[in-house]
Amino acid sequence: MKMEEISCTNCGAPLKETDISPELRVARCSHCQSIFSLQPEKKPESGEEDRDQADEALVAIPEEFKVRETEDLLEISWKWFRFHYIFLFFFSIGWTAFSLFWMSMASQASGLFALFGLPFVAVGVGMFYSALCGFLNTTTLSVTGERLRVTHGPLPWPMPSPIDPANIKQFYCKEKVIHGKNGTSYSYSLQVALVSGRHVKLMTFDDYAHANALERKLERHLNIRDHRVDGEYRSP
Repeated sequence: MKMEEISCTNCGAPLKETDISPELRVARCSHCQSIFSLQPEKKPESGEEDRDQADEALVAIPEEFKVRETEDLLEISWKWFRFHYIFLFFFSIGWTAFSLFWMSMASQASGLFALFGLPFVAVGVGMFYSALCGFLNTTTLSVTGERLRVTHGPLPWPMPSPIDPANIKQFYCKEKVIHGKNGTSYSYSLQVALVSGRHVKLMTFDDYAHANALERKLERHLNIRDHRVDGEYRSP
């Protein structure tokens, strides 16, 4: 295929040689900044295209998400706070206090024996810190032409490294089922499939609707057509 025969799938402008990455098989239009794959598209399975169109019409951004979008920027932020953090806060205080009390009593018999209480104190401190993050933290997901970035603050929390949008092949959701003594719980992570074949988890939600809404919003902003990914979860 000659270079002049390749045009932007969004605006139709002819692509320059510097717009194309032959190794990654992706391109970024210098005119409209759209990013798209140069891989031949597979024909959708029967009914899949109709389902995607229906999904697009039904997906709405949850009201707790604050969205700021321009041609060159997408920024979505939301607060962590949920009522279960209140329970976790007081439970962590009680857990840590009891662990420290046990260590003080055990130290009277044997200082070495009291050290067995340290892991329980560490668990309590970890729960207390998680509760504080739940009260105070906000997550911000921002996308520009150069990078996709997830940040948490004001308290530090693990986050993925920034990603170049040109390396993104697909967004998708993944379900995790946890069976416990008190029943079954579910969580849904928003994942990124990169053109290199690597997969990166961006964040996790208790509600599938939140993860799915972000997936659709990101795909629309970056002009990425939705395709199924192995292991992807889609609501029935």
